[in-house]
Amino acid sequence: MFLALALVATLTLTGCKEKLKQSRGLVTAMEISNDTLLNMRVSVGEGDTLLFKLDQADFNNGMAMQGDSVIVNHLKGNGDTLRAIIVTVLPKPVHYFVPDTTSDKPLTVPAEVKNQK
Repeated sequence: MFLALALVATLTLTGCKEKLKQSRGLVTAMEISNDTLLNMRVSVGEGDTLLFKLDQADFNNGMAMQGDSVIVNHLKGNGDTLRAIIVTVLPKPVHYFVPDTTSDKPLTVPAEVKNQK
């Protein structure tokens, strides 16, 4: 009897917990009020867009802005919104400047930069 009661208590305490979900996509819009991030829309596939509430979100690798690729760990929210818990901003590819070494023209500093000193 005690074993059955312990099993039922364990299932009721752990069975109803909401699982953390993960979505990856591209930020299409940010709703900002003064200096507070409110909501973020993320395109996750063929026309699918998710709306995340950002009041409890923590950000990794900086702040996400429109056009950034992100991974969002989230829970179910109210209505159509999801509660973002962790937003990881994926870095954009690095573009290196490789000067043309075969050019006969020397590199010059623009006049605007020279005058800023």
